[in-house]
Amino acid sequence: MEDTTGKMVYKYRIYINSKQYHDLTAVQSEAQCNKCETWTDYSKISVFNLINSLTEQMLTMSKTSAVWICPKCKVANKIKDTTIAETKLKEPYFLGVVPSPPNRKDGLQDRGQYARAVKQWAWNFINELEEKSTAFREDYRENSATFEDYESGEGGGEEE
Repeated sequence: MEDTTGKMVYKYRIYINSKQYHDLTAVQSEAQCNKCETWTDYSKISVFNLINSLTEQMLTMSKTSAVWICPKCKVANKIKDTTIAETKLKEPYFLGVVPSPPNRKDGLQDRGQYARAVKQWAWNFINELEEKSTAFREDYRENSATFEDYESGEGGGEEE
């Protein structure tokens, strides 16, 4: 099967690529400014400690507050008063890509953790295999007449 550029497209293939998997499953966090109400990517804001006023220090019993500056309106927003939204994939999800299998380290430090990591990786891979095999069976059922003609030697088989 080829796409419009002539490159091969493998519809039922599962790729093993840690970087691509982590990019697809990364949690996206956004912070909303309390003044202009725009959403900003949380990874792009810098949080710093701002010294509170004396009145606020007495009320909160803390000398500093964690604050970030909105890039649009340049207003300081306290982290504790900021709405932060996280977007992540809803399970079950099938991406067609899994991370690379975990590597075993030498010695005793990794013995129990490695077994759990391999087990988790294997279950993730099995779920992807199940999804792709189900997609193949559904496509086969829809196109069964085409496959049966090919198997019986009609249309597409070699002439004797």
